[in-house]
This record gives sequence, C-alpha cells and structure tokens, in this order.
Amino acid sequence: LTWIPFFGWYLKAGRQIGINRTSGSAALVEATRRAKKTLSADRPLIIFPEGTRRPAGAPPSYKWGVASIYAASGKPCLPIGLDSGLFWPRRSFLRMPGKVLVDIMPPIPPGLDKIEFLQTLTSQVEASTNALIAESLAANPDLRSNLVVANDSVIEK
Repeated sequence: LTWIPFFGWYLKAGRQIGINRTSGSAALVEATRRAKKTLSADRPLIIFPEGTRRPAGAPPSYKWGVASIYAASGKPCLPIGLDSGLFWPRRSFLRMPGKVLVDIMPPIPPGLDKIEFLQTLTSQVEASTNALIAESLAANPDLRSNLVVANDSVIEK
C-alpha cells in the first residue's frame, strides 16, 4: 500500500507500519516490534485485524498478527465496528453516497491470552458491524448490491 501514489505517501508521512506480506513470520516480528515502539511513545495504533478490506457481509478472517501485537504490547484494544464496505466496495475505486456508521466499543483490557482475545475481538466487531450494516440497509436498500450475504443474520434487524 505504501507504493500507491498519494495514498502511500500519506501512510508514510503518518508513520504507519507497513507490512511486507511476502516476508511471512518475519513481517509479524517486525510489525510487533514497531507496534510496541509506537505504543510506548503514546501514539495510537490502528490495526485492521483482517489485514485487508473484505466485502461487506463476508465471513470474518482475522489474522493472528493482531493477537500477537495485543499480547506483546500489554495495552488495551479499542474495538471499532464500521460499515464502510457498503459505500466503498472491495477492489473498487467507486464509492456510493451515504453515511458510514461507526461503533466505538468499550476497550478490551490487556492480559487475555491470544486465543481468548481473538475470539473476543472477532465476536464484538462482527456483531457490531452486522448491526451497522443492517441499519444502513434499512435506510438505503440500494446498498444491498454491495453486500455479500454470508448468512441471513447480516441483513436482519
């Protein structure tokens, strides 16, 4: 992402942690080291736990890296749900008009083991995101074309 003109330049200027996905476990070690450094400087760290955007409504695929960074940092994690995938579909520069909904949940305290943390994070974020998607679809049914229906619970109120 850091090689994309303008967007990548913004990421670099913001001192974001770039990840070379072809480096395998070395990338996780380096990302964890840089995350700890960032957090120790009292800077916020935003992590997309799936590593990439996925289509709205698609089954979750959280990566182990977020749990590793959580465990190594000793810091709380502030889960955030959002429905932006309805308005900016994956692999598309097209954007739909509308209002992206965001849900900032209570922090997950430090100290959980990695598996418990990842289960907690996944269940909280997915429940929140599904509720936000349902709310946006109720307000604008035309957004349904940007939804991958993994199960009916995604679109039920």
